[in-house]
Amino acid sequence: MKSSLLVRDIPATEGSMALARLHNDDVVIWRGQITFSEVNNNRVEAWVKVTTEEGVEGWSRLYYLRPESYKNIEYIVTKRH
Repeated sequence: MKSSLLVRDIPATEGSMALARLHNDDVVIWRGQITFSEVNNNRVEAWVKVTTEEGVEGWSRLYYLRPESYKNIEYIVTKRH
């Protein structure tokens, strides 16, 4: 089974709605918006607002993304393997 990363409507795992599903090597645009949200066991994680290649805008965990290139203020990132 291939792993995937959800793009959510709010930066949280609980109470959020999945808007899109990213797979390894999918590309998203991050324009620098970041926030921190509590996840399991009182752990805090960074979430970034991204736009998928299909134009879906939502939130994903920064931990699973890595910079691929930098263009102006936009960061193209891909999901970690």
